[in-house]
Amino acid sequence: FVSAVRALSPRGAVAGVWCVPVADGSCPTNGYLWQPDQPNGTTGKLTKLAIPAGFDGFVRIAGINSSGDMAGTIGIAYGYAPFVRLNGEIYDLMQVSGVPADAVPIDINDAGQIIMAQGASTILLLTPQPVTPVPPVDAVPVTIDSRPAGGAFTVTGAGCQPGAYFAP
Repeated sequence: FVSAVRALSPRGAVAGVWCVPVADGSCPTNGYLWQPDQPNGTTGKLTKLAIPAGFDGFVRIAGINSSGDMAGTIGIAYGYAPFVRLNGEIYDLMQVSGVPADAVPIDINDAGQIIMAQGASTILLLTPQPVTPVPPVDAVPVTIDSRPAGGAFTVTGAGCQPGAYFAP
């Protein structure tokens, strides 16, 4: 049994990897997260991180933030891929537009920003963007062209919310 601590959060959570050597001499890695019962406490809960389908194992956990989100690299059939773990779900960062396949996560901060290195001289900063909410199924698209700005208008019709509105 081999274990290595890879990251410590500001709240005292510990992330790392462990493996049990097998007959062929390899040691497939698994990730773990230990979270204290209270910030920086001495008792807590140990969780084995599930390896998603299509991945071979956790190669390296680079950082963990106060929320327990992690960044690192995970094994794939032909090498490794950068990943982020948000709210318990693992996402392949190679699916993010503009992230090079050979970029390696270095750390993740409390804002969810991930710093990555590509080679010896390139640093990347990934900043999460808010997701545009999906409109309700019964939403009706409406285009309003009103002049002058600040002028009042009324919306009526099937599926619309009646009322008085003001043009921007």
